[in-house]
Parts: sequence; structure tokens; C-alpha cells
Amino acid sequence: MYYVPQIYNVFSALTIDKNLEVGAFIKKGSLNENKNCIHTMFPCLEKRRRRVGKLSGGELPNVSDGTGFNA
Repeated sequence: MYYVPQIYNVFSALTIDKNLEVGAFIKKGSLNENKNCIHTMFPCLEKRRRRVGKLSGGELPNVSDGTGFNA
């Protein structure tokens, strides 16, 4: 279980991948495995190097959920 605030808690200046890494900063183990799982659940996040500030309003919740899932 994880908590994601209703307001998009993402770092708009960072890339999708960096935002996902922020969610996993205290987690031990393989980060790549988690990222691949998140990209499978949220295919719109496949553009890993894209800045989050450039995403549409519909894609932002996916970044928030992915970050929480990575925690």
C-alpha cells in the first residue's frame, strides 16, 4: 500500500525516470525491475527521458502512481 496525494506530487523539472527513482530512494534491490513493471502498467510513461512538466494532465497521475508504487 502507498499514499499518493490528490495534487500531483511530481517534480516537473525532472524526467519520468528520475521521478520514479525519487519514489524508491529508500528501497533496496533492483530498481530496473520495478521501473519495467511500472512502464508495463503505464505504457504512456515509456518516454523515460521526457520531462514530467511536458506531460499531459492525463499522464501526470500515472507518474504519481508509479512513484508511489516504487516506494
